[in-house]
Amino acid sequence: MAAVAESGLSIEDVDGLVSYTIDPVEETELVRSVGIPEVRWSSRVPYGGGGSQGVILQAAAAVAAGAADVVVA
Repeated sequence: MAAVAESGLSIEDVDGLVSYTIDPVEETELVRSVGIPEVRWSSRVPYGGGGSQGVILQAAAAVAAGAADVVVA
């Protein structure tokens, strides 16, 4: 929430999510808990840690392809 606010955006602007498979929080839980109104893109990158470049790449690809405008990774 703080990162979205610091970017000058609101949570309503977020329409994409990318996370690690090791993360125990499911997308539906995150969407409900922070109030994201609509998710147009969602993906998961295997594991975590060293996979950080995969999360950023998938978020950037979603925006470049027009699948989402604002992706939280």
